[in-house]
Amino acid sequence: MERRATNEAVAPDSRARAIDVHAHFTLPSSPPHSHFGLWSEQVALGFMDAHGIDLQLLGISTPMKPDQARRLNDYVAGLVARYPTRFGLLANLPSANIDAALAELARASDELGADGFTLPSNVAGKYWGNPALSPILAELDRRGATVLLHPAVDAGKDFENLGRPRT
Repeated sequence: MERRATNEAVAPDSRARAIDVHAHFTLPSSPPHSHFGLWSEQVALGFMDAHGIDLQLLGISTPMKPDQARRLNDYVAGLVARYPTRFGLLANLPSANIDAALAELARASDELGADGFTLPSNVAGKYWGNPALSPILAELDRRGATVLLHPAVDAGKDFENLGRPRT
């Protein structure tokens, strides 16, 4: 299978491509994640092969500092370089810092060739309709970027019970 852009990839046969557009991962130095365990490219490729998935778009919407987002995006870009027909990059943006988010958006697009971006549904309690976040949305729109808007815990809510009473 030849990789062009994610939305232009072509399959050598008539079978429709199966693309997982919402795949989580962890950095190799991270401990196992409480929801999806220990992630590795070998485990992901084995899972994909076992389930007929041709391509996974890897992204994490967790709010990050600029250096964390950069490290994460660089890691996935390296995976995409090694497995261009199997993985794609949905870059993380440090959205709490508008200037840093715009800089990483440009870098991820222009230098890393990001296939799109994963955004949390709110940034420190500000939802994407908040004018403070408009510069990010305007730049994503200007570039015609693909965006996966990922649900995030509302500001002030406990992740485990999402504000529901504990039993």
